[in-house]
Amino acid sequence: HAQAGRAPAPELALAEPQLLPDFQTPRRRRSSSDASSGHPSAAASPLKSEESENLQPVIAYGEGAVRAAARAASRSLSPKVFTQSQWAPSQREKRKYATLFKRVDWDGDGYVQGSEAFDLLSRSRMPREVLGLAWEHSDADRDGRLNFREFVTLVHLVTCALRGASLPQQREPLPAALRSALNGLES
Repeated sequence: HAQAGRAPAPELALAEPQLLPDFQTPRRRRSSSDASSGHPSAAASPLKSEESENLQPVIAYGEGAVRAAARAASRSLSPKVFTQSQWAPSQREKRKYATLFKRVDWDGDGYVQGSEAFDLLSRSRMPREVLGLAWEHSDADRDGRLNFREFVTLVHLVTCALRGASLPQQREPLPAALRSALNGLES
């Protein structure tokens, strides 16, 4: 009723709510004012603080937290090793990069400005040295902006670094698999 924007029927408005079950453990941490209220469920949590933090609802933190929790749950306990075949972006990654390029190229001129790229890549939380090295490899014509091919290079290098790859040093060429994949792209 109320969710539909209508007033509740009188018999519903006066009805007592159903009792909720009383769960004994685990209990959420309560503030000191709650603990002193004398309510039986206001006792201190039997869980250590880090255990109780793991029990906090993920949904309260938004969709990004839900995705992060799903990724964390799906990871194996052993670290994945970066392989040479991962230097070439997959078709799915290329589509994702194209969508991202269109979103970041807000004026539609076919270029992503350096400041826009930096704002985007700072979200990766990679060290500035890694981002700078990725930029050096990407901005081939040194004009301070990226065409689509250069943008794919930059984003994919950072993606590979996030997966554990060591980026080529400044004067070293890009890996052959990446160069080959980039040659197939339109600028």
